[in-house]
Amino acid sequence: MKILILDDDKICRRVTSESLRRTGYDTIEAGSAKEAFELLEKGEPIVMIITDIRMPEMNGFDFAAQVRSDPGLSKMPIIICTSLETKAWLAQMEAFGISAFSPKPVNANHLRGKISTILQEEPWPLEETFRSLKRLDISVEDYFACLDDLAKQLDDLIARSENESQPMGRDDLAFELEAVAGGAQNLGAQRISGVLNRETDRVKALADGQKATVSPSLKRETGMLKLATLILKKENEESIAARSAGRVITRQAGKEARWKTALVSKQPPPDAPGATTGEPAEAPATPSEAAVPVASSEAAAPTPADAPPVPSNS
Repeated sequence: MKILILDDDKICRRVTSESLRRTGYDTIEAGSAKEAFELLEKGEPIVMIITDIRMPEMNGFDFAAQVRSDPGLSKMPIIICTSLETKAWLAQMEAFGISAFSPKPVNANHLRGKISTILQEEPWPLEETFRSLKRLDISVEDYFACLDDLAKQLDDLIARSENESQPMGRDDLAFELEAVAGGAQNLGAQRISGVLNRETDRVKALADGQKATVSPSLKRETGMLKLATLILKKENEESIAARSAGRVITRQAGKEARWKTALVSKQPPPDAPGATTGEPAEAPATPSEAAVPVASSEAAAPTPADAPPVPSNS
């Protein structure tokens, strides 16, 4: 999963990208709104956007408005990073659904603090494993097998919807999207279930004869679901290993810690924040609400934040 950095200033893009990569975040860059939309349309696993305001062709707010107009991107977190005085644009933040603001010149600690806050609120692709297992009353092996089947169904549906030689009809695609959404909801995959429901509504609204296909947002969310499943499988393996060693696991990694795991691109440099753990160091993992009988992972020891968020004038 990646953070998209949109700025027409090449130096600013590079500085922002490198400052985030130093703490392990994976980033992808775009020099214009057009480039950014091309990346989004490819289905790149982008989970957050950092954008400048003043840019040629399309400014940051017009870009945000177009992002929000796409049902699959309507909840995408967007951070404004600009040198403009807040009084010049503050009133537009809420109107365009801007998640946060970080000033220029780039302040890495402040920006990472804003990212950390957003990750605490961003819905994780899957509900807590122990809740799903308790609700469904199935084994952890069966649960993961069902998640793998869900991913295969999504891949198959996406491929068939894009098959030019045998195009799917509008009603057939809408019916299958709705059916898969129900399966996703049963497995606690609420995030992609919501995307599937929005896709269903969009497809049903297509005019007669209009090509019926899925949007890039479904591809992106499918990739996120697969990665989330892998992370939970790893947690489960660590839990089994811990119990074999006589240790008792009583809590799962927090949601923010999982997002960090998903966004980690590589080990940060030895002198970078969080280098001892290989994770971005914004905040410690948070415990879940209850003990985890299976499919859990010992929460990572809290690491000091690289810096507390600096209050902005907004």
